[in-house]
Amino acid sequence: MNINNLLLLIISILTLIVILSAGISWVFARHFCTPKQRPSKRTPQYYGLPYEEIQFPSQGKSINGWFIGSETQAGPQPTIVVAHGWSSNMAQVLPIADFLHQSGFGVLLYDARSHGTSTMDNPITLQKFAQDLRGAIDYLEGRADVDMTQLGVVGHSMGGSGAILATSIEPRIRVLVSSAAFADPVALTREYMRLYHIPRGPIFHLVCYFINRWLESDMAEIAPKNRIGRINIPILLLHGDADRVVSPANMKILLSQAQKGNTQAQLISGGKHHSTIIKDSKYKDLIITFLQEHLETDIPRLQHEDALVVP
Repeated sequence: MNINNLLLLIISILTLIVILSAGISWVFARHFCTPKQRPSKRTPQYYGLPYEEIQFPSQGKSINGWFIGSETQAGPQPTIVVAHGWSSNMAQVLPIADFLHQSGFGVLLYDARSHGTSTMDNPITLQKFAQDLRGAIDYLEGRADVDMTQLGVVGHSMGGSGAILATSIEPRIRVLVSSAAFADPVALTREYMRLYHIPRGPIFHLVCYFINRWLESDMAEIAPKNRIGRINIPILLLHGDADRVVSPANMKILLSQAQKGNTQAQLISGGKHHSTIIKDSKYKDLIITFLQEHLETDIPRLQHEDALVVP
């Protein structure tokens, strides 16, 4: 084999490696950013909650939701928007809506785009989660029964991370609760590649490249750990100490970057990532007490002995 043929062979092999690497990276990035779309099997009626089906636009997409009005508040009511997690739907956070309603708050639940029954818009990013939350707030502003000066957000998992991003640019939110949130999408991507046994190196950088293209931004720019410090309203961070999906270390990272004067945090003993934490009685008590403390409502305050960890 002469030198020209050898060079041609080497170039062909390198080209094939580059094409394969780019293909594997694109497929993984697309899979990573495509949630499973599962319609809700339950409605608020399962908990005996009065509700109305609603719909609102978000960046040109149609978002479906439920509005559960307060039965104890006369006139415009303090209202909480609840954001669900990845590959889930608004039924996942019905236990949260139930205890918020019992405590006198109005509640809005919704299916983020490409989730539940809302419009598909893959690939889905953290930025789109934040956009849908802001779309929910735009919808509430048009309701006469909502007190926009007493508006809170509770987000879980991807919804919790999206809530941090949305709150960093949304002045209408007065109080934020974020549970089981991840701090850094770059680190999360690296961890999931490890779980799928995909070699990192160039493929990791290509995956991040594709995601950044879909974001039309950079993952570092929207990372909750880089956004939470911009928030100057009361924040409550919660995380289960038995969470194996998003490590509790993420809460410590977020707490370290948050403004110390307005941020509180608590690990929930035995709390796992999904249903166990949001059904935990301590989780409920911490959220209700926090909201009652920081929203000027006429709702009677819950009395309990559990104290929040204040950094």
